[in-house]
Amino acid sequence: MRYYVGSLEQVNEIENKICINTDLPNQLGTNRWAIPRETIDVGIFAIPVPIDGWGKSTYEQIIVGINAEQITNVQFLKVIDEEDLE
Repeated sequence: MRYYVGSLEQVNEIENKICINTDLPNQLGTNRWAIPRETIDVGIFAIPVPIDGWGKSTYEQIIVGINAEQITNVQFLKVIDEEDLE
């Protein structure tokens, strides 16, 4: 899993681009990619993108047009399950 990080506004923009790239919302009931989560660094949020892709979309297709910092390990302000991020 990779995470894109930035301010809430930046991460919301990333999430919007991912939704466009993955044709969300879809007819299967998926309304959005993910809800940005605040990291332990106050004011910094993260959104996950699976390295193996999602559905019929490859990782490269998911991130088209996204120019943001990406990291592979994030500590969140609240303890959450990894599966909650997928």
